Amino acid sequence: MTRAEAAVRRRARRRSRLWVPALLAAVLAAAWLWPDAPQQPPAGHIPQQLLDLAERNPEARTFVYDYPEQHDACHAIDLTAEASSETVPLLLQWDERWGYGRYAGDFFALTGCGPTCLSMAALYLTGDDRWSPAAVGQYAAGGGYAVDGSGTAWALFSEGVAPLGLSSRELPLDGGTVRDALDGGELVACVVGPGDFTTTGHFLLLTGWTDGGVALNDPNSRGNTEALWPWETLSGQIRGLWALGARTTEGD
Repeated sequence: MTRAEAAVRRRARRRSRLWVPALLAAVLAAAWLWPDAPQQPPAGHIPQQLLDLAERNPEARTFVYDYPEQHDACHAIDLTAEASSETVPLLLQWDERWGYGRYAGDFFALTGCGPTCLSMAALYLTGDDRWSPAAVGQYAAGGGYAVDGSGTAWALFSEGVAPLGLSSRELPLDGGTVRDALDGGELVACVVGPGDFTTTGHFLLLTGWTDGGVALNDPNSRGNTEALWPWETLSGQIRGLWALGARTTEGD
């Protein structure tokens, strides 16, 4: 080996010794700067459909990545605060308290939008904290309203809400009628087709009507819930509407 070649090798070794500590320092700095960033465990520990959820919906990534440690855990459900809230509480179908359970042939996190909407409505309109999304899902499955591969049958909203202390009436796809229902203190459940909220079908809970647009609770997205939606945007995606109120008489 010539002197020149030896010198090149010595310089390369010195650069490698400097590069490794620098890389380690960068990794440690990233961990310090973003300590709460969800870390994905090995994919083999998480069902593929949940990994797909994390890909579609970044809001749900912590829920998905917690699956290996949390899916068998017993989660206490206390919704007393939500039941006494002056505003319609937002509940998410991929909450760890119920999202790992099974409903309509899949994880509740993927198929539980219908029961989650009814849970929010029952908590707000009746103040009964027993009707968690898990409890509504169990009721819907027992009543034949959970359809494997499809989610929740529309009949749950049209004919199955009385045991939750709710009344229901179907509404036409008319903005004035929907606004009157919301202004009168009812909530409006709706099912939407492909568009801004889903590629298949999805239930939403309309909670108010303002000059800026329609307020809604999306059980799959905080971001969608925080936005106001023009009726013209929603109406083209809506497939069914039901006004929900508190059930006051046996005839409701």
